[in-house]
Parts: sequence; C-alpha cells; structure tokens
Amino acid sequence: MQLQISFRHEGDVLFCAASGPYSLAACLHLADQVRAERLARGATRVLVDIRAVTGDISPLDRYRLGIYCAEKPKRAERLAVVARREAIDRMFENVASNRGLPTCESPDPGHAENWLRSYELPKPTPGGNSEMRIQELTGGMLRDRTVWGGR
Repeated sequence: MQLQISFRHEGDVLFCAASGPYSLAACLHLADQVRAERLARGATRVLVDIRAVTGDISPLDRYRLGIYCAEKPKRAERLAVVARREAIDRMFENVASNRGLPTCESPDPGHAENWLRSYELPKPTPGGNSEMRIQELTGGMLRDRTVWGGR
C-alpha cells in the first residue's frame, strides 16, 4: 500500500507530509516522489513530515533509506525529517549525513524548518587551504564553527 502525500513549496524549501502504513517499498517510493517534485519545482531543500506514518521502521530499513536518499543523483542540499519523538533514533540522519546529505531528524517541525534554513553550504576554494566561518542552528542555539576547504 502506498503512502498518501501532499506537497507545498515556499522559496527554496519543498514541504511534504506523508501518512499511511509503513513499508520499506512505500518509503522508497516516497523518496522518489519527493525527489521528482523537488526537481520539478526547483527547490533545493526538503522537509518531510512522517508523524502520520504508522508502524515501526526497523534499524536496517532506516539504514537502507539513508543510503537510498543520500546516493541519489541531483539530491537535495539539505533534508529535514519530522517524526514522532519515540520513532527517532538518528540512524537515518547519521547514515544520510555520513554519505554527504546533511540531514536532521526532529519531533518539532519548527526546529526542523529552522535547521533547514540555518545556513548556506560552504563553497570550498579550489586547490587551497581556506578557512570559512559559518553559523549553524543546532539544538535551538546559533553557533559559529570553522570549516576548512582544500585538499
């Protein structure tokens, strides 16, 4: 059975709400639909609300979904997932982030949206060792951090 989904687009963010019973196939299909909609609308960042998806997502499925989303061509710049507090274990977030897709899981839609819009991704200097200062919204606090570019 497929998930019911709805989309709205604000600026560079695509918002998606999904509901229905969980299955790995349905969530992989959801990821494909979100990607197609994001590309069609020209959004660069995505917030997916899965609080209305019923059933448990196994750790292995979270791992598979993280890889699937992160390794798609023309992926989003950033991805935020809003889920029920008891459903969050950071597996999907860690897998996707470790594969180059900055990802945030949160039970709070406001926090997820703030994180999504919190900073522009740094552009490394080709061939150089350059230091960049960026600000990032983490845990409700704005923090400065240094990013090093180069080889």
